[in-house]
Amino acid sequence: MLDTRLVALIRGHAMYEVVEDGRTLFTGTLPECRRFEMLHDEKRVDAMRNKRRRDKPEAKIFRIHGRLPAASAF
Repeated sequence: MLDTRLVALIRGHAMYEVVEDGRTLFTGTLPECRRFEMLHDEKRVDAMRNKRRRDKPEAKIFRIHGRLPAASAF
């Protein structure tokens, strides 16, 4: 779960940090933190999806037709 906390007021600008499980992931203004949270959630959902076909093993059948040997002309 992501949390947003007020960290400091610097020259009239409020600075926030995004925290997950006690770890600081990002520090910035409130709109920047909201955008970071949105992108972080999108990446998490995207990583859970199996979107590439090659990630799923699949058996493929290749048929090879041999040619009959040419009749020798003696």
